[in-house]
Amino acid sequence: MIDRIRGYSIFFCGLLYVGTALAGITSLEGLLAAITLLVLIQCLPAINAITKVVFTALFGIGSILLIWSGAGIAVWRSALIKNGDILTLMLFVPLLSVPFKFPRYQHSLKQVIQKIIQSSSSSVYVFTHAISHMLGVIFNLACIPMTYYIIKAGADIKNPNIMAGAAARGYTTTCFWSPNSGAVGLVLAYWGGSVVEIIPFGLPLAVIALAVGWFENQYLSNLLTRKEYKTKKNEFENENNQAAITVPDNHNSNKDFYWLVFAVMLLLGIVIILDWKTSLGILVIVPVMSLLYPFAWSIFAGEQQRHWISFKNFLSDTLPRMSNEVVIFLGAGFFAVAVSSSKIGRYLPGVFNSVSDSPTLLVAIIIIIVVGLSIIGFHPVLTITSIVSSLTPQLVGLPHSLLAVMVLAAWGLAVTCSPFSACSLSLSNITGVNPLIVGLRWQLVFTGLLFIVTLLYFNIMLSCFY
Repeated sequence: MIDRIRGYSIFFCGLLYVGTALAGITSLEGLLAAITLLVLIQCLPAINAITKVVFTALFGIGSILLIWSGAGIAVWRSALIKNGDILTLMLFVPLLSVPFKFPRYQHSLKQVIQKIIQSSSSSVYVFTHAISHMLGVIFNLACIPMTYYIIKAGADIKNPNIMAGAAARGYTTTCFWSPNSGAVGLVLAYWGGSVVEIIPFGLPLAVIALAVGWFENQYLSNLLTRKEYKTKKNEFENENNQAAITVPDNHNSNKDFYWLVFAVMLLLGIVIILDWKTSLGILVIVPVMSLLYPFAWSIFAGEQQRHWISFKNFLSDTLPRMSNEVVIFLGAGFFAVAVSSSKIGRYLPGVFNSVSDSPTLLVAIIIIIVVGLSIIGFHPVLTITSIVSSLTPQLVGLPHSLLAVMVLAAWGLAVTCSPFSACSLSLSNITGVNPLIVGLRWQLVFTGLLFIVTLLYFNIMLSCFY
């Protein structure tokens, strides 16, 4: 009962953020802050020990800085709701995956992918990475176990843990460009701009990451010493098998698969066009589409009842389990405002400006800071928020879109190799391997290679287009 109340409270708070942004109302900041504080208090009993430490540090140090700087009540309110719109995007995006859980689409996805894998088993790594990347645009983290179990069931793979690593990389590189990514939303929220400016630089880097991963897997896999571990089934695999049983034999899997591809492309097209032609921004567009698009899809597919059941599960189960994310994102925004309002915030831009004469060094420092801190347990949202709140492209004289993609690359590399990231924990769950091995041993070589390639890519783009 308590979980359900917390879930409904989180959902209502997200709706309030979206509603005020759509209506252009700026006079309800006090109400937003009060409801956000109420949600935060409700989430505290449900967070894990690490998040409690993070909460204490962010809000404790942040409060000291605000008091030290003599901040007024308006600054406190602003600090509390700073990342509320970014959090809303993160919370509502899982709704986009609801139609994919309809049995007919689960069945078609599994059947078509397995046919392709069986006909071209030599390209398993590339295909796994690519499928995970495409699914990750809609499913976010859930694409990792989904891709892993579908492909594992359809191909004779000697070492499934290499495939697991590919699935993880496919997911983490979506944050280079995807409008549904919380990382993209965070950077655009602080720096402004449009996702249309991000995609031309971020999407090619994601494709390059696939090539880097293939090269590492083909020629450097001996450095990873990935042993094969016994994997375990998860909830998705059981649901997928059940879906295959309940779908009639004469069902046209190819037709449903083509519809899935079309639906995903249509969704991305709508989001990009609205972001380009309107002033709403993806922090409003994506949550609204997350609410409306699956509902419209369920009507078209005649699956309204399944959609309603999934929506109720989202409110009573999915949202309450995201209490850690609520606390971390709100805490990061609070701390960022506190730092920028204090004397410390006046010195941080100077630190970045001191290395602005060497753009490559600046980008390298940003990536090293984000990745290095993530390896010892700092969530990228904390370091990225601190960086984008104190550094602007104008300050260092670099192109907005290109520097934004470099910051997004830092986020992607961090969640790829950090043993504490949700990505590594998900891999650990499906493979039964320690997160330290999953994050560091499996991914560190790939992370290092992509770091070097990203710096080269940055220099080439900078010299060619600016």
